[in-house]
Amino acid sequence: MRWALLAATLLACAVALAACGSKSSSEGGSARLSTEQTKAAIEESILRERHVHATVTCPAEVVKAKGTTFECLAVASNGARTTFHVIEVNGKGAVKYSSPPAPLPTVE
Repeated sequence: MRWALLAATLLACAVALAACGSKSSSEGGSARLSTEQTKAAIEESILRERHVHATVTCPAEVVKAKGTTFECLAVASNGARTTFHVIEVNGKGAVKYSSPPAPLPTVE
């Protein structure tokens, strides 16, 4: 139940943060977004909002460009899992993230 509330809360107020990117890569000259900051921000949001410890995994390599999207997976200490959708909003490393609302339980 707490996880469902967390997901709804984070969807209702997608949090923006500035994420630093690395310098140009040698493979194509495109800058990379630091997903470590995104990961840490999601973990902190979960802990602050719902007092639940979670481990978040994000892709290691993401191109820093406006509109780039990627997903991070959060696994709570109780085993509950949710996917966070992340979008790079300005080409400079600022991102917004949200999670879909948890499905409503089936009542029989």
